[in-house]
Amino acid sequence: HERLVGSEMCIRDRVTILIVDDSAMNRKMISRLFTSSDEFEYNLLEACNGQEGVEAVLGDAESNRIDKIDVILMDNQMPVMDGVTAVNLLRKGGFANLIVMISGNSMNSDSVSMSGCGANHVMLKPISKDVLFDMIRSFIRDK
Repeated sequence: HERLVGSEMCIRDRVTILIVDDSAMNRKMISRLFTSSDEFEYNLLEACNGQEGVEAVLGDAESNRIDKIDVILMDNQMPVMDGVTAVNLLRKGGFANLIVMISGNSMNSDSVSMSGCGANHVMLKPISKDVLFDMIRSFIRDK
């Protein structure tokens, strides 16, 4: 499910973003946020569930991308492995970059479990492009 997409510049370094969502439509909508903007030079990678996301980042010694992925946009409710479990595994595996949990559920208990799992931010759907890009800019600036 790897898909690389590029845009013209703005930030010197290319930002690699992993979108983890079981819905192809949601992955496409999130991808469009980046393809409709020339703010970032980026690579987009996709995974269909938390397990695929963890494997895409941590993999094995030959396929490990822990230092190559800058941002993970992680859906919460997915089959096979949910977002909270995936984020816990990513943090335990040493992933220290930006993780934004995305949820369509505004229940307070979900927000607490998502923020407590090690995610940097929690966003509710629909995703605000301005807020998301501010998070990424801030992360890149502080990196």
